[in-house]
Amino acid sequence: MHPTQRILVRSILAFLTVSLSLPLIPQAAFAVPTINLISPKSGSSSGSPVFYEATATTTCAKGISSMTVYSAPGVVADTVPGAHIEDFLKLNPGSYSTVVQADDNCGGVAKTPVAITVSSGAGVSVFLPNAASAYSPVHFAASAQNPACPAGIAAMRIYTSWGYTPYTVESGQLDAFVVLQASTYDATMQAWDNCGNVFKTNFQIASNGGDSDSRLYSTSEGGVISEFNVSSNGTLSNPNGSGNPPQFQSGTGGNTFSIDPGGQFAYTVAKNGVYGYQINPATGALTPAPYSPVTGLTDPNFAYAEPSGNFLFVISDNTLLNSFQIYRSTGYLSPTAAQTPGPTLTTLTTDPYGKYLYVGTNTGQVYGYSVNPVNGILTPVPGSPFGPAATNIFALQAAYQYLYVGEVTATGPQIYAYLIQPNSGYLTPVSGSPYAAPDNFIGSQAILADWLTRYLWMSAQAPGQGNGGNSFWFYDIYGYTGSMTGLSEISTGDTNVSYLAEGHAANVVYSAGITCGPLTCEPGKVNSWVVNGSGQLEHLSGPLPTGTPIATGIAVERANPQ
Repeated sequence: MHPTQRILVRSILAFLTVSLSLPLIPQAAFAVPTINLISPKSGSSSGSPVFYEATATTTCAKGISSMTVYSAPGVVADTVPGAHIEDFLKLNPGSYSTVVQADDNCGGVAKTPVAITVSSGAGVSVFLPNAASAYSPVHFAASAQNPACPAGIAAMRIYTSWGYTPYTVESGQLDAFVVLQASTYDATMQAWDNCGNVFKTNFQIASNGGDSDSRLYSTSEGGVISEFNVSSNGTLSNPNGSGNPPQFQSGTGGNTFSIDPGGQFAYTVAKNGVYGYQINPATGALTPAPYSPVTGLTDPNFAYAEPSGNFLFVISDNTLLNSFQIYRSTGYLSPTAAQTPGPTLTTLTTDPYGKYLYVGTNTGQVYGYSVNPVNGILTPVPGSPFGPAATNIFALQAAYQYLYVGEVTATGPQIYAYLIQPNSGYLTPVSGSPYAAPDNFIGSQAILADWLTRYLWMSAQAPGQGNGGNSFWFYDIYGYTGSMTGLSEISTGDTNVSYLAEGHAANVVYSAGITCGPLTCEPGKVNSWVVNGSGQLEHLSGPLPTGTPIATGIAVERANPQ
């Protein structure tokens, strides 16, 4: 061995000896994101624009920082903050090797290649649903094009059966959730251009009915949102095992809690603004949406994410009705319109498809508006307002084609029922309305109408329960008429049931409640209840403490976010 080689070997051995004698320094685990590509399918061919949707998860405790679509190496077609991207991308005809990328906040990067072909032919491209079956509400996404018509596409429409159109939009792009009961549907996606041409794509979709639930959220007047796990059968549990459940902040005066139909975003209001959150699909943690909270409104006190997934409606200053468009990638809210009906506004809801918005008032009347599905602009429904005057509306609930209105009258609480005319939004009183109701906790979630139009439940106020009730009242709904019968009381023992929410599969009801004395209120508690074969509610789990006083609303996230 050459002397120089001996010196080199000795140096290496000495280095190894010293290195092995040093204490080991643990290396940080490298977080690698995982991408769930929803659309488009790799290898698919379609027109333009192309609908992209994907979500990402990571082992990085700080979460996903951004998601990006590359149409070619180094060419960014779209990029958004957070763990969800959902957008239509305009691409010229040709073949593309696109890439969806997720970056987390620990340096991890994941890439999913998506090879697509974009055609120049006129027609309708359906991107979602992209499987033979889906849970309700079903996510529909499609685009239409006709290069030979310079004036472009005028409108698109979903037919779920002959002559039945749950959703129409005056645009060449359609992205909406549609409530479908369990059945197989021979559907059509149809488009009209501004040159007189009509295009159709037929497809079959089997609805599995409502999804199961994964998490329950309860908000509170102090601005703290509490999270609970939900098992496949509706049993609640505290993710932390004991002590307070995971909690997230909004603002003082936090009120109502609403989750978009895709299970991606959540919204609440507080005295200082409208709060939006992205929901972590792996943990349920709430991360503020971009530019949240939205400020500039005076005392917002009610927020509702409508069923198509495109708009959030907010009551502020007790008299102003605000419309916000939801940016489907991040949950960002963009104000689009406002209305001032006149009286004090108390609560609001929409029909199950988001076509019509109804607002309750302290005069006992319901104001109806048609919702422009492109921009959320509100147009009064012919004949609005509806209902008798001089009574106060405290709750609105829609089920299928019926609207149920909880009112306080001179003789006590009553429930009014209306048929929603599908082509106009006009409200026609249901035979037998109004219906007797018990003395109850007067709150926006004190009435719950089953989305399958079988039952209606109401929280009842026992003597001495000034801020809640400890029994349910139960009604049967005749699904073909909307009329109700079978009023009966269901005791809940000492369990308070001020706020009610139905599980997506319509087999479980969740409640949040408080009990207040002369000076203080007990911490809020949540429970779950099985809907038995007769519509009666049987206790399943809870009560679990929220760790917060004065609950102000609950909402349930679906198990399979879309």
